[in-house]
Amino acid sequence: MKAILADSLVNKIHQTTCLYFYSFEEGGFVVIAGDDVAYPVLFYTLKSAYAKEEQPPQFAAMMELVCVAIADASDKGVEAPSGTREEWKRLTSLKAAFIPDYSWTSKYVEPLISTT
Repeated sequence: MKAILADSLVNKIHQTTCLYFYSFEEGGFVVIAGDDVAYPVLFYTLKSAYAKEEQPPQFAAMMELVCVAIADASDKGVEAPSGTREEWKRLTSLKAAFIPDYSWTSKYVEPLISTT
């Protein structure tokens, strides 16, 4: 599955790129944290495409809040939890396969709602 950089979100106050949006050629997208203070894979879907112009206002607001939190944590020198550091290490390894690691949670939860 090949991913192409579709967009990035820069925090206006901190002038920090805090989120990267990658679109998959086969459909879907993933949102990656722009700083290793946050867990690397924040959101993903294999069902819908990313389109900056067609974002629901709720999604845009949520992305902005996440961006502010990442920028603030980075500016304050917050250290990422060990699980977050390990996940960055795993995903940036040359041998890493992009297979979600759910060992940090007891169960996987399907989306509660979907939109059309």
